[in-house]
Amino acid sequence: MFSFRIEVYTGSLLISGSYDMPIYRPLCNALNGDLQTYLVLRSAIVAPANRPQKAERVANLFVARSEIVMAATLKEPEPPPDHANQEPRAPLDVQQVMFFTQSFAVRANYAKRPDLTIAEVINGWNDDFISLQEANIYHFEGKPSSARASICLGRHHILAAYLTSEHESI
Repeated sequence: MFSFRIEVYTGSLLISGSYDMPIYRPLCNALNGDLQTYLVLRSAIVAPANRPQKAERVANLFVARSEIVMAATLKEPEPPPDHANQEPRAPLDVQQVMFFTQSFAVRANYAKRPDLTIAEVINGWNDDFISLQEANIYHFEGKPSSARASICLGRHHILAAYLTSEHESI
């Protein structure tokens, strides 16, 4: 069993806990491959997003997958010795994208096939969660920003997005 310590944001809750996987794989692959309605976390902490001081500890917490706006890996287990890193078949084009949800904005690196535009990629997403790297999270409620090496952003919660290379200040 591989236990990941993760952080989960919903529209109104901030949650952290241990997510156990029987096989080793990246968090986004696990979230996209799991067809369960609820994500099960053990040794969890749950708090209202706007009042983190009201946190409560629970042994097991069931989180509605459809309500997950973002999940981040806080601590990842070591891969098994026989785990082969799967190299992409073709080189990927990494672009920095700004995403907006109801509660926060995320600036992160997104790896895509070089033969597709970002518009083609966004319109063609089928997975519920997209994998982003080197993410900076900016909360709209004035909380300090945070950085995460790897996050999974819920596709259905993205309100807007743009390439940062095309940003123009007004």
